[in-house]
Amino acid sequence: MTNKRRALALGDLIKPRWLSLSILLITMIVAPINSSAVENGVLLDGDENAVYLLDGSVNAFLYKPQIAFTSAHGTAEWGKGELFVNTSSGKKVKLERILLAPGFKERSVSREAIEAGKAVLSRSNDFAILILAEPIPMTNSVELFNANQLVEVLRSQEPVYSIGYSSYDSTRKKDQRPRRLEAKMIEKELAKAIYEKYYATGHPNWGPRGSTFELIDIQLVHSPTTGSGCDGDSGSGFYLQRGSKRVYLGPAGAHSVGIPNCGQPGFWGEYGNAFAVEPVYKHLDLIKEAELIVDQMVIKASEAKAAAELKAKQEAEAKAKEKAEAEAKAKMEASKKKSTITCFKGKLIKKVTAVNPKCPKRYKKK
Repeated sequence: MTNKRRALALGDLIKPRWLSLSILLITMIVAPINSSAVENGVLLDGDENAVYLLDGSVNAFLYKPQIAFTSAHGTAEWGKGELFVNTSSGKKVKLERILLAPGFKERSVSREAIEAGKAVLSRSNDFAILILAEPIPMTNSVELFNANQLVEVLRSQEPVYSIGYSSYDSTRKKDQRPRRLEAKMIEKELAKAIYEKYYATGHPNWGPRGSTFELIDIQLVHSPTTGSGCDGDSGSGFYLQRGSKRVYLGPAGAHSVGIPNCGQPGFWGEYGNAFAVEPVYKHLDLIKEAELIVDQMVIKASEAKAAAELKAKQEAEAKAKEKAEAEAKAKMEASKKKSTITCFKGKLIKKVTAVNPKCPKRYKKK
C-alpha cells in the first residue's frame, strides 16, 4: 500500500494517559482514507471571530472589537496596512498597529541550514496582536486559555476547534470562505515521537531529514474526517467551544507534520500527525499592553467626538444668531422704508412722502 493511500486518524485513536508511549505507538492502526476526505474542515457562512487579510494570505482571531490575535510570522503582510474583513458583519477595517511577541524567532529552513543539518522547523513565540483603527461588531464572549486547563483538556479529550479563511481548497482554488476545523490535544511526549519519526526520514511537506523543533505546551492532532489547515491558514485561532463562550488557545502556524497541506501532495502521513499551537497564556503582558492602547484610543476617539459635537453645536448656535440678527435688521430696514400718502383739504390735494408720513394740520388722509 502506497503512502498516498495510507493515513492514520490519530485524533480518534488517543488512549488513556496511563498507557505507555510505546504501547500507543505500537497500536497505531494504518487505514486507507476516502479520496474525498475533507482537508479544510466544515464550510461556514460567517463567524464573528474570524477575520483575514483581503488577499487571503493571513488569518486572525477577533478577541475584542479592536483586538485580534494572529501568528507573528504573518505580520510582514499585515504590516502593509491593508484592509481585512469579518464576514459575519461584513465590516472592513484598517490596521492601526501591530504588537509582536518578544522573542519571536522564524524557523530556519535555508539551503545552508539543511545542508549543515541544522534546519529548525518550528517558530518560537509565534504570536502577534493586531490593533484595529475602529471596532468590529461582535456579540460573543472570549476567554483566554490558561496552563492549568491543559491536564483537564488532555483527560477529557474535549474537541479543539479552529476557524479561518484558507487561501486554497483541495483543488488549489482560492475561495476565501471560512472553514471550521476540529482537533484533539495530545501529550507532548507523543507529539515529540511523531515529529522525530518524520525527521528520521524527511519529507518535502514536513521537513528534511535530521530537522529539529521546539516542543511547546499545546500539541494537537487532526484526522482526515475533521480537516487540516493549508497555507494561508496561519494565524487562525484555536479555541474550545463551551456553550456560547469560546476559550482561545492560540494561533495556528508554529509547527506541524503529517497533514496534507491541501493538495501538496494531498495525503496524510503514515505516522499520524502533530502540530503545535503557540499558547496564549505566554503573552498576557502583551495582551494587557494592547488593551491599554485600545483604551487610550477609545478615550481619544470619545474626546474627538465630544469636541466635534461641541464645535458643531457652537457653529449651529452662531449660524442661528446670525440669522436672527439678519432678520431683525431686515425688519428694521423695512420699518424705515419711506411711503407716500395723499392728503386733501377741500379742493386742495397734497402728497406727503416720509418714513411715517402724516397729513398736515387741517388735512385729511385720502
